[in-house]
Amino acid sequence: MKVAIRVIGNRKGVVLPKSLLLQVGLEDQMTADITVDNSAIVLRKSIKAVRSGWAKAAKVLADHGQDALLMSEFCNAGDLAQPW
Repeated sequence: MKVAIRVIGNRKGVVLPKSLLLQVGLEDQMTADITVDNSAIVLRKSIKAVRSGWAKAAKVLADHGQDALLMSEFCNAGDLAQPW
């Protein structure tokens, strides 16, 4: 399949056919990962973001009173005297 490379402002882009996006599960995605591999541009579904879901999990812990500190607060000698 050939696609046209189009000028978009000071950039260039391609319009991908919906049938192609359906084949790889990108039809409803708003972002994707793009890399160059062996002189080919490769477009993939984005992997799950690092720390994805941590905020929700922390809220669940807090709601159940399970968010106590594992280490006590600590500071270096002289920290309290600093004009932060």
